[in-house]
Amino acid sequence: HLKFTESYIADKTMIAGGAYLPEMEAGLLLFRGTREMVEKYAKHDPYVTEGLVTKYQIREWDIAVGKV
Repeated sequence: HLKFTESYIADKTMIAGGAYLPEMEAGLLLFRGTREMVEKYAKHDPYVTEGLVTKYQIREWDIAVGKV
């Protein structure tokens, strides 16, 4: 999974990602790109293909303050 994300981080398509603490039962990945690109990422992520992630949700987000 981490190796898989390297190219997305390198080309700045993935801005950041990580698990929610303290239980780490879920996580958040923040992307810059199209919904189709994020869907492709999700379908090929080893955590998904190997069954470690059994469900995920893709949601659009709009920056209200600050800058990414």
